[in-house]
Amino acid sequence: MSSDPFRVTFIGDSRTFHGSEGRLPIHDERLYQNVFAHSLSKHLGRPVELTLQARAGWTTRDVWLLVTKDTWVNEQLLPNSDLVVTSAHTADTLPVSVPTYLKDGIRYIAHPGRRQRVRKMYHRTHRGIVRLTRGRIRTTPERVTQELWPRIINMIRLYSDNAPVISTSVSPFNGYHHGNLDPHSKRTSELLLDLAKTAGVPMLDLQKICTDRVHLYPEDGLHWDYETQRMIGEQLAELAMVAIEDTNRPSWVLPGTLPGELPSADTPSA
Repeated sequence: MSSDPFRVTFIGDSRTFHGSEGRLPIHDERLYQNVFAHSLSKHLGRPVELTLQARAGWTTRDVWLLVTKDTWVNEQLLPNSDLVVTSAHTADTLPVSVPTYLKDGIRYIAHPGRRQRVRKMYHRTHRGIVRLTRGRIRTTPERVTQELWPRIINMIRLYSDNAPVISTSVSPFNGYHHGNLDPHSKRTSELLLDLAKTAGVPMLDLQKICTDRVHLYPEDGLHWDYETQRMIGEQLAELAMVAIEDTNRPSWVLPGTLPGELPSADTPSA
């Protein structure tokens, strides 16, 4: 076994630090990114050094800002990566009571008391409004997901000198806080799979793995049980080997995402 570590940048969301009983340390071996790293190490015959970039609720928009605005990521982390994994797209499809720009604007209300009252009112009415609107409003509009995902791949390939990239689609869910509704994940998952095929990015279809396992999720209905985490981690490692062994993977330039055509990192188109 080679002693040189294989360096992986793993971009995720709260599933990288939540298990069946709630929040866990990110190095817990039952979490899917660690199952993935262990399985990949066995496939490669060398140690895997995984660097995690993750935050609860991260969406495709947040990943776009990460790879374009975070200097440490695009000048230090990505250039030294042997593989990049993007796995933070499920929250795009979560049904919400108000558009994201209004919800995120609550934190900028200057008066502390008023800010707390607005936040309490939001949490008190959120589920009811989601049910009333049948989950029509989603965290990230689909056209924004469709626009930004290829651009993310473009920037990763640029900054990593065309290191292999793999991704995951959107996981189904049944979250109480989100009205126990999931009207968008299947459609967006199919959209991402089509985009991944065009971009030459191997993508793990989470709908196939998770649809019949949602009833096994923890009580919040959003995160994965440990057996599901194991399945995803191991299959993701197999997918990584496909990407690593592909000597004909596309270059970083994708149609319609040349540098001069990129939007501002501050203002994606929605």
